[in-house]
Amino acid sequence: MHLIDAERNFCYRAMRISCGDQAVLPVFNVHDFVTNSFATKRDIANITDELNIVRKATVAMYVGMHPTVHNRTGPARNIIISVRALGYATVGHTVHHINIIKERYLHNR
Repeated sequence: MHLIDAERNFCYRAMRISCGDQAVLPVFNVHDFVTNSFATKRDIANITDELNIVRKATVAMYVGMHPTVHNRTGPARNIIISVRALGYATVGHTVHHINIIKERYLHNR
């Protein structure tokens, strides 16, 4: 659920920045989202399906963007970031968590 929530957050920021919106958005508090996700009440197959759908939507959003908006920048937390960098951060965030799972839980396999 964390990956799903974070990807949606990255995409929302990227979409707004790509449209020229310079509003400072609230910080994404991962702990609030985890606490209120009820992930333990959901079927893992359903969560996996949702993650795959969200990723397909992310790819579709970036593919559909005019290339000139990839360099637009805007605020995210305490930095200025480009639409392109948010795309890389989205993928990198997922890779980061996959690596953590491999290191902590699958290291004997």
